[in-house]
Amino acid sequence: MRDIEDFVFTNKQCTAICMAKSEKTTVASIRKFLGIAESESDLESQSLSHNVRVSLIAIGNYLLHSHGNLADELIPSLLQYLAALPHMKWIDDGLINKTDKVPVQEQFSFCFNTVLSDLAARLPTFREKILIAQADALACAVSSVIELVENSEERENKKTYIVKLVCYILGLIRTIGRFSTDYERPLISIIFPLPIDNCDGKLKSTMQKISTDEFLNSPSDVDDAEFDETRLIKVYNKHGTSFLVRQFSGGLKLKMTSHDLEKLFDTVQRLMDDEFLISLDRISTDVFRAGSVKRYPYKTISETIRLCCLCFLRDILAPYEVWINSDLKGVDFPASETFAREVNAFATDALQKLDTARASNSSEATIHINDDENCISKSRLNIHAATVALQLIAWAAVDDIDSDLICSTISPRLFTNLPQKSIISQIPIFTNSLSSLAKIAEKFPAVATATVIPILSRFLLEPAPMLTKLTSEANMGKSTMDIKNSDVGSSRKQALDSLKNSAIHAMCRSLKSALKVESKCVEACLASLSSKLFVCSNATNFVVSLVSENAIQTLGGIGVGLVDTQGVDVPDMVLQIYLQRFANPPSYLDVAMVRCLAEMWIAGAVSIHDGVSKLFTQICIESSNRVYSQDNSDSNDHRYTYGI
Repeated sequence: MRDIEDFVFTNKQCTAICMAKSEKTTVASIRKFLGIAESESDLESQSLSHNVRVSLIAIGNYLLHSHGNLADELIPSLLQYLAALPHMKWIDDGLINKTDKVPVQEQFSFCFNTVLSDLAARLPTFREKILIAQADALACAVSSVIELVENSEERENKKTYIVKLVCYILGLIRTIGRFSTDYERPLISIIFPLPIDNCDGKLKSTMQKISTDEFLNSPSDVDDAEFDETRLIKVYNKHGTSFLVRQFSGGLKLKMTSHDLEKLFDTVQRLMDDEFLISLDRISTDVFRAGSVKRYPYKTISETIRLCCLCFLRDILAPYEVWINSDLKGVDFPASETFAREVNAFATDALQKLDTARASNSSEATIHINDDENCISKSRLNIHAATVALQLIAWAAVDDIDSDLICSTISPRLFTNLPQKSIISQIPIFTNSLSSLAKIAEKFPAVATATVIPILSRFLLEPAPMLTKLTSEANMGKSTMDIKNSDVGSSRKQALDSLKNSAIHAMCRSLKSALKVESKCVEACLASLSSKLFVCSNATNFVVSLVSENAIQTLGGIGVGLVDTQGVDVPDMVLQIYLQRFANPPSYLDVAMVRCLAEMWIAGAVSIHDGVSKLFTQICIESSNRVYSQDNSDSNDHRYTYGI
């Protein structure tokens, strides 16, 4: 919608922000300087040119930066435009940006509704009106598309209009309910940073995340992405991507009623109808091949729709807990038990269909966008959608029976034997499966002890096929620098570390929850882990060595994660286990134990300070003796060499 050198866009946005700082600004002056018609009558017969689109965004910027000044007059105008957008004549006359990857309908719908969602969060008086208008716009657009697709004559004659309307819908579902929790920094200023924006010095502390961040394969990838400002500027061009709402105390909230949630859920269900999506894919393929829509990248569009719809449901439901107690009457709890069961059934059905689609597309199928090097990966979108479906299922669990069913659904996934060539691409669904197990454990402490912790222990200590495939006998015991010399080895090592860290973090969350119902669960878990250290102490097989390494890292992770647990000194228990195994016999695993002890120390484990200091001193002294000794015989003097 906007090029980096688009003077018209930059000029109008800066003008709007400057006018927001003046107390003498009137509606008439806004319409005059921003180029908006005096009346919104008969909008459907008007053209939606680049100038009009830029002016609408500018009005939103004015409202956001003036803290709602003149909102009584301007917001109704914006909502009238929202209702009329599908019927207006779209003119794609903006400056062509070589990085644009989606049609103007999706771009502007994304940007315009991002502004409206931020306004809804910041102006409580207009919150209900804006949410209703957005929900109505989405429902009407979906109804129109379904009617056109079901009418065989209209379907053949209006293929181009259908895909344009679907792109408009994608922009809506990618933005409704998403807003910036930083009052001074609306999302539109992140998408379109302007010369007068004063974000220096606080960009890092208010870093906004997007939905694709959680699908990265390693923590380093996430860190790099979080501080890459360009990914935020291009976010409306990223297929299926949306902003994530940062929930924290003191931040802005966007509360929805049960009616809002049910209406949006009903629309999503209609949009994800199987027969409708099959027909839509045929139309999308024809339009893609004909090239009748500028920058239209979807040879098949069902994968993107599924991902956007599931992310949409997850994001609007995330702030709410399922309310089961029906004794309280007259209180509006948006997420009722009945509603949660409907979401559960819907997400479970979607997950099964996505699994079928992934199985039929075992090889990576990519759709090339004309002559551009960028491509849309159907299998990748399906993997991402499946991870979101798992998160929805975990959110919708209402009792122990549901949680057991979810665990029985997730467990086989964790132990699936995947082809070697596809394991890296499957990392997101594994990490999110582990996170979903932890979510279930936190909601139902009894299930944590009986089901979740055993699954996680089995995943790490059996170990799961995914872990063994990411590990090779050649890499066991190698230094980090040796592994980094190979790009393939480095990516596999990062994926392995990401997967193990996710499992260990899930274990810590589960143990914290289990302590509410079983005071000895931590001791039992540590005993189980320590047994693996001594059983495998003399093993040379790389799989058995992997089990020992996992046990050590899990013990250390639990020591860090439960460092502040009341009533039990977890770090000291871990230290005692390490001391029994350390240098007995000497191996590269001693290095892992030293690293874990240091991490517990840094985390604030005061009780282990003396023991760790004594051990580290002993390591340094005996290692030095080995260096300066002329006796090269095999003695106990070198048993701490690995710990240096």
